[in-house]
Amino acid sequence: MPPPEPHPSRNTDAVVSVIWERVRRTDGRISAKRLMPAARAAGYKGSARNLRRVVAKVKAEWRQKRRIFRPWVPSPGQHLMADWTKIAVGLHMFCAVLAWFRILDWHFAHDANFSRTCRHVDIARSTLYRWLRRNDRHHLESLATHPSRPRRRRRPSWSPGQAEAVPG
Repeated sequence: MPPPEPHPSRNTDAVVSVIWERVRRTDGRISAKRLMPAARAAGYKGSARNLRRVVAKVKAEWRQKRRIFRPWVPSPGQHLMADWTKIAVGLHMFCAVLAWFRILDWHFAHDANFSRTCRHVDIARSTLYRWLRRNDRHHLESLATHPSRPRRRRRPSWSPGQAEAVPG
């Protein structure tokens, strides 16, 4: 079997190093349109479409190399905690509660001291205050997670005509 033929050279081979450098410098936010003048100055004579393909490929490789894998660290309210105890001979009790609800129980069992609870659980005071505002033992809906998205989002302060007048 004959050896595989070497890959023919591409017209972007001369500018790949320029593309990599610009992608790194801009944290992957640069577009092929903005890279075109630098590529032309480096000797690129190909089409804009071909450059877009190469820039997309370089950005994808850059993201893969940049990705940081972090372990999952649960925070209260995002997971269920289970506990059990032996009440009497042959009688066991099992309990499952949301983590933030259990922290509130600890808070009230220890003189409702905010500083002490926050130190014990290693959370911010603002988080504990938010959970206390949310806590309602008589309504199970209060146990549900709440969206972090603002209720009122900012609206654009410009008209569609003004938006079209901006180059870019």
